[in-house]
Amino acid sequence: MAEQIVNESSADDDTVINVIDVRKSYQIGGMEIPILNGIDLTVRSGEFLAIMGPSGSGDVQA
Repeated sequence: MAEQIVNESSADDDTVINVIDVRKSYQIGGMEIPILNGIDLTVRSGEFLAIMGPSGSGDVQA
């Protein structure tokens, strides 16, 4: 499945990142494994965000 990413910013809103209905799945053998299912996230100016996961989970991309 494709990921939907929307970056919106306007003069009357301090949103710098806004993602809506993000979906991600992987095919393993004949099975589809959903990883993200309809995730929404808003990050506003001045906020900090950290994405963490176990070693090898893909949380850090070079």
